[in-house]
Amino acid sequence: MQNVNEKNPANFHGQRVLIVDNNATNALELHERLSQWSLSPTVVSSAAACLSELRHPRDPSLAIKVVLLVATMLERDGREVLDHLQREPSLASVPVILVSPIDRPPEDEPATSSLIHPPRLKPVSPKTLREALESVFSVSLTNDSVSNVLASPVTSIAPTTHPRTILLADDVVVNQRVITKLLEQRGHRVTVVGNGREAVEYSQTGQYDVILMEIQMPVLDGFLATREIREREQGNAPPVQIIALTADVLERDRQQCIAAGMDDFIAKPFVPERLFEAIEHPVSAAPAAQTPHNGSTEFDFDAVLKNTGHAPSFVRELIKMFQTESVRQLDAIRDAVAARDAQQIQATAHILKGSVSLFGAKACIEAALKLEKMGEHDELCQVDQQCQHVCDLTEALRESLKEF
Repeated sequence: MQNVNEKNPANFHGQRVLIVDNNATNALELHERLSQWSLSPTVVSSAAACLSELRHPRDPSLAIKVVLLVATMLERDGREVLDHLQREPSLASVPVILVSPIDRPPEDEPATSSLIHPPRLKPVSPKTLREALESVFSVSLTNDSVSNVLASPVTSIAPTTHPRTILLADDVVVNQRVITKLLEQRGHRVTVVGNGREAVEYSQTGQYDVILMEIQMPVLDGFLATREIREREQGNAPPVQIIALTADVLERDRQQCIAAGMDDFIAKPFVPERLFEAIEHPVSAAPAAQTPHNGSTEFDFDAVLKNTGHAPSFVRELIKMFQTESVRQLDAIRDAVAARDAQQIQATAHILKGSVSLFGAKACIEAALKLEKMGEHDELCQVDQQCQHVCDLTEALRESLKEF
């Protein structure tokens, strides 16, 4: 039973949760627990019923917010649920919490899935289940609050009359969040992948109108991914529109993108209007690359508001993410430098550069770019000093962000 002193989070109230379980006893226990937390649970016992509820909710104004999939269902038709959620863009944004009633996973349980959040709860307990739901609804509420801010007459992003289905390929989590939220607010549908190999594989489905391609990614970079996509298109359907996304802003970088087969080039940080224009009104060659906002390690709140669609609450969410991610990114850079691993120095500096570029910190961007180039050209004579310079500037940026 629920602790009488434990208050239900405000963001739980009335949220619809779909329980997928063919064991009536387990399903009843989960239903009772969620009801105690002021949630609105619905129970189904098959994949067909689950998908029907997701596609055609009984009350369209109360869409399912999360699927609670009991892991033992994977031994039957639960895997069908995951497969459909991955394939159908309209369902791909629904998070799944996979729970095990006993401390033993099914033999065929997938090791990982981008849909499952968190990876798995075993065994399900009130505490772990509550924490997982709080995490899911915290993200959802953040999205809702961003939508509320953007709906104001002065700062709203008007829905497009040319909605597109978009594949975003970017390995930086913060960039993924910024771009996805902007595009969804505009009315586009977005699928996210984290490397060039995945971009090539997803592009073969033929369901995407546009691919937004970061240049430097793990496994396969944006140039090679684009060339492979273009090669596979030969003699087939009309080529998909590919737009380069990169923090590099030199003219030679734009020319390399066009030579690789890309249709346009957008430098980060960007303004939403530039991104919308490129997606909705494509051209065959990109204009001159944009330059980053001026500034040092000081955080320019007004500039970042412009870059993120005038959503103060979203900016604060990004700051929280950066404060956490940047610590790991700096540790990765230090490890790469200590090991004198030029390839890792290049890769880790590139990721940090992408993160700090969102805040318009020019000195930090330039320092990370210099360190990245040292790794690219295996010129490590001054790498320790440059690493320290990057760390100092990033720490200064992190300190200035604390004010917000």
